[in-house]
Amino acid sequence: RDIPVGILSGDIIVNYLGIESSIGASSVVFLTDVDGVFTSDPKAVADDMQQPEIIPLIEVDKNRNIISHTSICASGSSHQHDVTGGLETKLKSAIDVAAHGVEVIIAKCGSESAKQAINCQPISRGSVIRLK
Repeated sequence: RDIPVGILSGDIIVNYLGIESSIGASSVVFLTDVDGVFTSDPKAVADDMQQPEIIPLIEVDKNRNIISHTSICASGSSHQHDVTGGLETKLKSAIDVAAHGVEVIIAKCGSESAKQAINCQPISRGSVIRLK
């Protein structure tokens, strides 16, 4: 008998764990290769273009609508080996989790903000997604 095999991203698993009320998560932290969510792709900016701005706070409603910011860039991964969807998948999961009342933090892996986030401290740089 063939057993189907698939890849389940940690970004998707966090969605289920963050929403599961019996776990009682007060926050979820996504670590990535950029500082947070930006107004445009920070990796694709030419020298003569306006630099992207980090979005420190994104508020959502219970219907998963972003209500506090209109210009958000969250593209898929540019790495060929990454099949999990990049920041786009993280942001979708973050919005789902935040819509259930759990605060979500997106920060750069290895940064001071990452350390702050996993120690439940306010972050110095990154993005917070929460229910308004």
